[in-house]
Amino acid sequence: MKFAYLIMAHNNPEQLKILLKLLDHKENDIYLHIDKRNHDISVPDIVKCVKSASLHVYRKYKIYHAGYSQTICQSYLLEEACKTYHDYYHLISNSDLPLKSHARILQFFEENKGKEFIHFEGKDYTEKDICKYYLFLYFPVCKTHGMVKRFLIRLENKNISIQQKIGIHRKFYCGANWYSITHLLAKDFCAHKRDLLRRVRWTSSSDEIIMQTFFRDITKNHYSLYSQTASDYDYSSLNRAIDWYRGTPYVWKARDYEELINSPAVFGRKFDITVDEKIVQEIADYVSGNGKQTYLERKTE
Repeated sequence: MKFAYLIMAHNNPEQLKILLKLLDHKENDIYLHIDKRNHDISVPDIVKCVKSASLHVYRKYKIYHAGYSQTICQSYLLEEACKTYHDYYHLISNSDLPLKSHARILQFFEENKGKEFIHFEGKDYTEKDICKYYLFLYFPVCKTHGMVKRFLIRLENKNISIQQKIGIHRKFYCGANWYSITHLLAKDFCAHKRDLLRRVRWTSSSDEIIMQTFFRDITKNHYSLYSQTASDYDYSSLNRAIDWYRGTPYVWKARDYEELINSPAVFGRKFDITVDEKIVQEIADYVSGNGKQTYLERKTE
């Protein structure tokens, strides 16, 4: 089974190196985009981390959180990866880590071959203004403060009011932007990419809309999902450990080690080596088969 890992990286070069080493297997192709604004991640250093996998590195876009640039980037990586056949395409960031060994990840996707791992928000969420109307000033609002921000918000509210009066009611579906999808769905998405990008251009967090809207509205649920979202903050449909109850999302700590390794999830998010280095190293050691002894402990020996 062949995997493509689509990684969007913007910080923490040492943590990125750990992630790449954990994904370094001959069955994996890695498509890594480094934020054009980041100057701390050295491409030569990154390339040295990968011995067996096929690594493709891009530094094409300046990425802004929840901005359209993020949607363009992830769509670009998927299109690049689709030039070669892969059984699954896993979209992750450098804040993610595998929670299982490569062999166990392969086994899991073999057992669930043909299933799509996509997350959907509930029906109540899709009735919010951000899913129903175009928000032309969303990005400027996010980047401004004080009186300018308040002025732009008033303009945006007026924009929504006008759309309501003239009967514009867009139907979007929303969910987490991260996914694991099959080659058939990936190729289908890429065939509709240009139209999809136009459709979500003036939405907020379009990266959390584009795949879900494609699946529900264009394919008409043609593909088979691994599972349905059961409740708010349920990410079992992605088989990923993500906690939005304790954070936005919560950054995993060393005290969460047992919870993570005993989780059925194959990937975990969110990790930050600047917040808790120990958990990153403990998970890396567990996944790579080095037991519970951590990198920090080995450094002191």
